[in-house]
Amino acid sequence: MHHKRSDIVEYQECDLVCLIDGQSSHKCLARVVVKKQLVQALYKQALDRHRFYVQARGFARGKTPVSYLERTCRSNLIEHMKEFLLNHCVINTLCQELYQQHTVIAGDPQLTSIAITPESDAEFNFSCSRLPLTLKTHWRDLSLKAPARRNYKDLDRQVELFIQEETARGKGVDKKNGISMSDWVLFSVSLIDHEMRTPLSSYKDKLWMKIGKEEIDRDAQLSFLNKKEQDLFITDSTLLQNYFSKQLDTDYLFALEILAIVPHATSTLEHFKHHFGLSSNLEVRRMLIEIFSHRHDISLRRETVEATLKQLVKQITSPIPSELIRQQEALLLREIQRSSDYPVYRLQKDFRSKISTLAAKQLHETLIIDHIAHEEGISVSQDDVNAYIALLQRPRTKEFIYFDLPIAQMNGQEQPLPAGIIQQACLREKTLNKLIKMLSRKGSSR
Repeated sequence: MHHKRSDIVEYQECDLVCLIDGQSSHKCLARVVVKKQLVQALYKQALDRHRFYVQARGFARGKTPVSYLERTCRSNLIEHMKEFLLNHCVINTLCQELYQQHTVIAGDPQLTSIAITPESDAEFNFSCSRLPLTLKTHWRDLSLKAPARRNYKDLDRQVELFIQEETARGKGVDKKNGISMSDWVLFSVSLIDHEMRTPLSSYKDKLWMKIGKEEIDRDAQLSFLNKKEQDLFITDSTLLQNYFSKQLDTDYLFALEILAIVPHATSTLEHFKHHFGLSSNLEVRRMLIEIFSHRHDISLRRETVEATLKQLVKQITSPIPSELIRQQEALLLREIQRSSDYPVYRLQKDFRSKISTLAAKQLHETLIIDHIAHEEGISVSQDDVNAYIALLQRPRTKEFIYFDLPIAQMNGQEQPLPAGIIQQACLREKTLNKLIKMLSRKGSSR
């Protein structure tokens, strides 16, 4: 793989290196290298802890010699390391590098190969599609005539009532109490040596998670409730064990630090202002009208978004290969199958046709938005991400989000999401908002 020095980003004292080769106009090759010291430390820890799960003839549980485990379990442990490292550090590292390099790809990176042994660096290789865009008209030359608001008799009263409810939220909530049910939490995770209680490496993964309020979320509740920003603690959380390793039972120790909290109980209005760059209460009211004003069950905001994207798709074209559409269809199906409405959807005669159409639409839209974000030099801050997540906390404000997150539940249990994936969704949303604002301003001046 050819690369320049500037293409190399090193993480956490060289525990990981990400290399991106973007020389081809149609393919982008990415390689995430996990350095030998981290690979060896994980393998040693996996061997040591696996003793307690193996009942070998002639040995008491937990007393099986490491040499015996190496002979009999090496291949299984290597498969486990592939899964663990991919989930623990490779995905976020790749997401962060693509973001920092402003590398625009179509669809998701596809894992093509993994090379790993306990004695050397591990290599995770990805292939990414890069598609050319044809601009019939530059997006800066487009304009948008925003749909008119409905004149419902009580529309303004509904908005005012929502603002009053949001303003009243959290007045009796003491932020010093820390994390509560339904809050979103950003935290770092690092692997800890079971015996020495010291970090196995300097790498810290970053994950977001919503603290569910159901009985099935008990593990997360025990770990996170009442914790505060900058709190550090060690846990053997079953939730994290299963998130990082589904193939092999583990009992690793993790060091966690709370980096950010987006509370559910407090008002979202300040986040709302930040998300849309609003400075006055009048601007807030005008913006909220867009989700309270409906026609044929479609909000004014949704109409505006669809009109904007329709223009962009019409003026900025790109051939979407059938292979990419099939990959996106598979992702969509996995998402829909986790929805309670899936049994109803799949009985529709044109279900598969709708999935295919939606997959192509999503690929085209995200490709255009990512390209514009790159060309305009748009980036996101932690405040941007916090505001994006805050809007997901209310059914009403969630209607302002077009580029939503993947379903973060498995069998009803809330699951962590890599920070890089949320950052990407936030960047797309921020870019879309800037476009709507720019095109609407030009449309109103004509």
